[in-house]
Amino acid sequence: MLSNFKFIFTPRKLLSVEEDIKTRHQNINERDLKLAIDDEYLRELVNKINSLNKEELLSFSYRLKREDLFLLAVYMPKNQYNIDLEKVYIILKNRFREQFIKILFEGFKNHYYNKEFNRHLIQFLNLSENSHGILNIGKNELEIIKKWLRQDDLVATIVQSCLKIKKDFNPFMLAFKFNEDTQIYRDCRKHLYTICNKEYYLFGDINEILGIFETYILDEKIAFMNNYLTILEIEEFQDPVLNHIYYTYGDPKDGLMDNIWRNISNLAVEKYKIWLAQKHMKEFFGGDERYIFWYDYIKNLEAELLHVNERQLFIDFGEFVVIEFRNIGNAAYIYRKSDFDRYFRKYINMNTVYSDTNLKYRHIVLERVIHNKGWQYRTHNLIRGVKNYVQNYRSNRY
Repeated sequence: MLSNFKFIFTPRKLLSVEEDIKTRHQNINERDLKLAIDDEYLRELVNKINSLNKEELLSFSYRLKREDLFLLAVYMPKNQYNIDLEKVYIILKNRFREQFIKILFEGFKNHYYNKEFNRHLIQFLNLSENSHGILNIGKNELEIIKKWLRQDDLVATIVQSCLKIKKDFNPFMLAFKFNEDTQIYRDCRKHLYTICNKEYYLFGDINEILGIFETYILDEKIAFMNNYLTILEIEEFQDPVLNHIYYTYGDPKDGLMDNIWRNISNLAVEKYKIWLAQKHMKEFFGGDERYIFWYDYIKNLEAELLHVNERQLFIDFGEFVVIEFRNIGNAAYIYRKSDFDRYFRKYINMNTVYSDTNLKYRHIVLERVIHNKGWQYRTHNLIRGVKNYVQNYRSNRY
């Protein structure tokens, strides 16, 4: 039976060595990218380099160990000690290794705002004909990156490139090896939502959009709100986004967040106010048909929601004001604007909610709207008649 089997003996030590070789080979790039940095040694090294003139740098470069060279490659993108990067470039160019390219590019993705380094990165990329292979990206993509590196506003340039070709943001960034955990990816994504077209809002991850909005500084929040509120139709507004704006910045007419609202375009503010009226009217009327009727006037800019509380809702038509009551059994009251200002405006300027009877003065009411069958048609004609009456009243008076 045993003659059918072949025994192979492999010494345990040989297996261990083989596994060690595999592991070391697999992790060689990771080791170069993740050097244990001794800050004191690094500071001494870069200060020494900064003290040398360009003639001394070449000879000094040959005295540096391999680990020193990789340490300088890791240091260069951030340049936290603010030395002359031209001197570091001379050293690394003189002792150039292709592994530098990957280290430098990885550093660039988290310190892309260092324009001095970006100029040198272009030079490093040009030192090897295989830079695209080292970075595992296409030749065309590499040439595009080189063009980006010359721009003053790198983030804006990248985002504009993405929008120009109408490509989804994530695959666009990954084509250039800008991963989600890099600073350049995060900052481009933040900028994207301040200038993008509506599709990015409508088909994007709403939780991601809200999360980014919360990280914005004031100028970025203003840019986002101007873009979002302007390019989307009111019917396309996403309640989670608008609710966040409302509960953070309130109603523009309250004047409590003027540092925001005075920097938002008139069109954006007007659309936001219409959405806000829609929100309040839905909450007030619920599924009542009165909501549809009165909201049409506000949506068409024929009226404005003046005030709403838990018992009454006030709609300003300019020449007159309509007061609706939450309970359906109550007729709506229409008052001339001057009478409303004289008798009732005081009620909406206070935080107290008053009884419905305080707002029902039959001796001055222009019209009452009773919500029985066909009331919408009658009320539409009634409102048109009231407009004509008030206009004629003004003409005769003056």
